[in-house]
Parts: sequence; structure tokens; C-alpha cells
Amino acid sequence: MRIITLLLALLLLQSCHLNHTSPAENLISEDKMVDILYDFMIINSAQGANKKILESNIGNPINYVFDKYKVDSLQFLVSNTYYSRKINIYNSIYDRVNQKLESTKSDIESQIELQKKEKDSLKKINKVQITNNKKRFISQKKIP
Repeated sequence: MRIITLLLALLLLQSCHLNHTSPAENLISEDKMVDILYDFMIINSAQGANKKILESNIGNPINYVFDKYKVDSLQFLVSNTYYSRKINIYNSIYDRVNQKLESTKSDIESQIELQKKEKDSLKKINKVQITNNKKRFISQKKIP
């Protein structure tokens, strides 16, 4: 009975040791993981909007991201698995991705607001010009 208990204890200790993950040789850096995951999220959103346009412009979106950052799918999988086992690091990575997405969103909203103001200004200018031209036309008609 003691031998069985000892064997079970050794197996338990060995299994705990196996769960300890060490970084892979070609581990993707945290900064690069943030960029890759950010691009994946942008592409995922773009596919939801219009998949045909996205694919006609960049072909295979996933391969596009891997080529852009010079990583392959296995390297990404190994790195993602490693970081997912380090929950604090993984949360930090996703927090940074979220911050980057929020920053991009606010930049785009600012650009849209500026374009809207510019368009409204042009409409006002056009209305004033039309009104002035109309007044000139009417005044020229009155002069015989």
C-alpha cells in the first residue's frame, strides 16, 4: 500500500512539473502579439462588414497578418498557448489590444466629426453663395 501511495505521489509531482511551461525558442514578443491580435480583430470586424471586399484586397486575411509580422501559424499557436497559461501576461496583452482598439475608434470618430463639420461648412457656404447669386440676378433683372 505504501508503494502505491509513493508511486501516486511521484506521478502527481511529475504531472505538476509537466504543466510548468517554459518559453519556446521562437516565442513571439508580447508587443508583437498585441499587434497581431489587434490586426486579427480589425480583420474580423472588416469581414463582418464586407468579406468580399476584404478578400479581394488582401486575399487570405489570416495569412496576410502572419506575413505582415513574419510569423507562421505554428509559432503563433505555440506563443498563444504559452501566454494563455500565464494568465496575468495574457490579460495584459488583451488589455493593450483593447486600449489600441479604443484609441483607433476615437481617432476614427474624430475624423468623421471633422468631415461632418467640413461638409456642413461647405453647405452653409453654398447656401450663402446661392443666396448672393440670386440677389445679384434679381437686381440685374431690375435694371433696364
